[in-house]
Amino acid sequence: MAQIDPCVSSLKEANQKYEEGWFDESVAILESSLADCELSKTERIAAYKLLILNYLGIDNIEKAEASTAAIMKIDPNYEADKVQDPTEVILLFKKYKPTEELKIRFSGGPNFSQVTASEVYPVTSTADESDLSNYESKTGYQFALTLEKRLYKALWLQGGLGYRNVSYSNTLTNIENRSINYSEKLGYLDVPLMAKYYFREDRFTPYAQAGVAFSFLNSALGELSRDNVSDLVDRKNQRNTFNIGYVIGGGASYRTKNLSFQAGVNYMYAPANLPKEGTRYDNVDLVFKYYYLDNDFAMNNLQIDLGITYNLVYKNTLTKVEK
Repeated sequence: MAQIDPCVSSLKEANQKYEEGWFDESVAILESSLADCELSKTERIAAYKLLILNYLGIDNIEKAEASTAAIMKIDPNYEADKVQDPTEVILLFKKYKPTEELKIRFSGGPNFSQVTASEVYPVTSTADESDLSNYESKTGYQFALTLEKRLYKALWLQGGLGYRNVSYSNTLTNIENRSINYSEKLGYLDVPLMAKYYFREDRFTPYAQAGVAFSFLNSALGELSRDNVSDLVDRKNQRNTFNIGYVIGGGASYRTKNLSFQAGVNYMYAPANLPKEGTRYDNVDLVFKYYYLDNDFAMNNLQIDLGITYNLVYKNTLTKVEK
């Protein structure tokens, strides 16, 4: 015959003692089981729940509250059963409000570059400024893993690590009666440091955020083409490998227990010049072949931000409850 777990038997015995009105005996069994048995999370919650009922039976409100606190420590999202639990038990659990303290967030989405030229450099005398700065945004993408830590009330600090791929194109018109097409993809490792403010603590919550992103260039690949000729060019040595972007954004979060789903928009303003000073003529062959020189330009970035957040650490806060 299969052996019955004595710990499980003890819990059943404690429940029987409670139903018979032997509250002190039930408490003794439960306290012994909690101290000596390796109970699962569900079993420990059930044991403390039965302790609450026993303590209420002998009017020991202080120990009933202590058992309630023990359950909230095990599961900060625990809620009393509004149908089966007595009103006194429901009120005990209503005193506790689980408050998130630390979150981990994975996010990603598309981005769109905005290129602004401050100075243009023609190779031929037939080109004017409008021929040299026909920049267009191409869709890129980004993803990031970040931690969010509560600083004070609804204000959070967010930091982490991300990868961002950005892309743009520039078409030179009327260059020796030809059009020169240039496109470039750049890959960055981003280290964001942001302040994030949630406007209320509810299931649906709007938020705003602002901060900086420290960007380290990982790759820069350009493609030049004219007529039926094209070349791929590694441009990393002609790009500044470090940049600082100033980020502002906002969105909304929808919470369900430990998970939150977020959607928002961020704008990164990066005023520094992207081409590295003194490297404009490094690819001389391509300059003569395509009549293309880098302008002085900066590149900002609009990002669609879609994320999922998991709450790692909670703190239970006691609140006043109206009966």
